[in-house]
Amino acid sequence: FLQMREAEELTDVTLVFGDRRLPCHKVILAGMCEYFHRMFLTDMMECYSKEIVMKDINASTGVLLVDYFYTQKIDITTNNAQDLLEASDMLLIDTLKHNVEEFLCNQADKSNCISLLNLAQFYDLKLLLKETESILHDLQVNDLIDTEEVHLLSEKHLHVYVIGGNDGQSVLKSVDALDMWTLEWSSLPHMPQPLQCPYVVFVSNKLFVLGGLHGCMDPMEWSEDVYEYDSTSKTWHKRTPMPEQCPDGAAVALGDQIYVVGGSNRSCMEYNPHMDSWLHLQ
Repeated sequence: FLQMREAEELTDVTLVFGDRRLPCHKVILAGMCEYFHRMFLTDMMECYSKEIVMKDINASTGVLLVDYFYTQKIDITTNNAQDLLEASDMLLIDTLKHNVEEFLCNQADKSNCISLLNLAQFYDLKLLLKETESILHDLQVNDLIDTEEVHLLSEKHLHVYVIGGNDGQSVLKSVDALDMWTLEWSSLPHMPQPLQCPYVVFVSNKLFVLGGLHGCMDPMEWSEDVYEYDSTSKTWHKRTPMPEQCPDGAAVALGDQIYVVGGSNRSCMEYNPHMDSWLHLQ
């Protein structure tokens, strides 16, 4: 088929990338790309067209893609990786998208981890997200501030939160945030109740406080309550409580979910912030 394309033998559609016109075979495009497969099997206007204009893909990327469709080979470089990522995401080419992600993981370091982290979040690249967050977490504060990409950090990565605690006399419901760029502290609205040792998780650009020791009970007991902070309205909202207490455990974010695990109860619970629902995993 590659030789037939080069000789323009039996080609039945032309892809137009900017000023480049590339004759192709529909059967190859449909077999290699889910985007074209759906296009040619539905009643879309392009299904009957002899030319398909690819408005959002530049000419050099278009040439690489068509060659990839016919050879299953492509040279991913630092110069074309982001364009290939955008194109593979748009055209639903999962294998190529994964290959680009692996390439970016190998390129990630402290000089580019913030921009790559944002890229990973935008395109839902879980491997790249894990790699860049690991690099970011290992950076010292001075290294982070000195990097040229610090302005690209989201609120999640620009602040350190200190929530609740104990001042030696009483349990606190205060919330303070350290701006990692200016190294200045600011106070947020107090939590609805005082808590000591709560679990704090930032997921989907939202701050969640889970569990902890009730400050208003004597003796203190572990809380099952869950609170979400709305940074727009600067208010706290109570969410569905945890199914059980989790003393001395931990909470982590993975993808768009929150997991509360371990502790003396050997808990394993999953929280879906979008649905405001809990699931026992054991």
